[in-house]
Amino acid sequence: MCGRPKSNVQKLLTDLVTMHGPRSPPRLMHADVSDPESLRRVAAKTAVILTSIGPYTKYGEAVVVACIEERAHYVDITGELWWVAEMRAKYGERARAAGVCIVSFAGYDCVPFELSALLAHKTLMKGGERLASMECLTKFDGGGFPPGTMLTLLNIFSIGFSRTLLGCAKYIPASERWSVIRDLVLLLLPSWSRQKCGLTVMEGMGAVGCCIVHSSAPVLGYPGIAFNSRFDLPLGGGASPLAFFTLWGIVPVSLLYACAVMSTVPVVLLSIVLLYVPPVRDFIAKLIPKFGYKGNLGVTTTVRGRGIGANGNVVNTKLVFMGDAGIYLTAQCACETALAMVHMVDMAHMVERIHAGSSQVPLPAGFTTPGPAVGEALLVRLACAGVVVEAG
Repeated sequence: MCGRPKSNVQKLLTDLVTMHGPRSPPRLMHADVSDPESLRRVAAKTAVILTSIGPYTKYGEAVVVACIEERAHYVDITGELWWVAEMRAKYGERARAAGVCIVSFAGYDCVPFELSALLAHKTLMKGGERLASMECLTKFDGGGFPPGTMLTLLNIFSIGFSRTLLGCAKYIPASERWSVIRDLVLLLLPSWSRQKCGLTVMEGMGAVGCCIVHSSAPVLGYPGIAFNSRFDLPLGGGASPLAFFTLWGIVPVSLLYACAVMSTVPVVLLSIVLLYVPPVRDFIAKLIPKFGYKGNLGVTTTVRGRGIGANGNVVNTKLVFMGDAGIYLTAQCACETALAMVHMVDMAHMVERIHAGSSQVPLPAGFTTPGPAVGEALLVRLACAGVVVEAG
């Protein structure tokens, strides 16, 4: 077991031994991103490494290298498209040659949307029809910004917007770039949702989710998909008793966009300070872990989807997670992704033992996302873990 701080990991180990007995308890191992040898030692004894430390632009590369060198598969929860594009350019060939699967974006900003599209596509394919467009509508009962997300956003001011934007463009497959531009423009605008029967705004991580869905769409069988990720506002939908008084969402959406316009000047000024005054960045970075959001297991996160096939047939999907999106949902998705990969590796080894000499390739080698790597297995695991998974 690895983690931080050591006292928390030791407590978790003690709890596991208490729950399951003393037989073969996990070992504690020390690893530090500034000590490549320690990372290689951990990777050498591991089938799949799950890393949740960010910003990955600062701390992620050493873990990727260790996994490739020791042939351990890898999972992270980054939303840093530019960083993944850089890692893929530097290490993509080495990962494929080593047979190592590098899975990024295993958190909230990817998994619910990628799986919703995959679920809709699989349902439509039962009738021989591929997915053509997908709308995801997300509803939070509560939540907040995790410290890691805030530190990642702050880190963008350190690395610069040009590197960030260029890296994002490089990550997206060339065949999907015009589709992404179209969807990102539409994402920024108010949009009428057929699911909500009201006007909606973009979901907070919608831009990242859009890029990820498009990156996996050609592999999963629905290239050129039209994707939209919306936020389910508390007021204004057709089912709300206040729908008439809010003009079916027009009033709250108009107020939100008015606030966004009025905050333009303060946001620009703050951005200039963060870009050109590093001590301010450093001071804020020290405060974030102390006062950042810690998560809430007592709320739910619901992602409803509406997929339309190439022939016009409609399928509705629903994913309901216990816990907030940034902490608990992300942790569950990342852990189940890693466990699905471990299970596939174990099954491949079992087949090799039964059929001596046969070579099984359980996971796609190289850089990928949860959908192409373990999509259907992940849906099954999440359902078994208590997540509501529906399509019809």
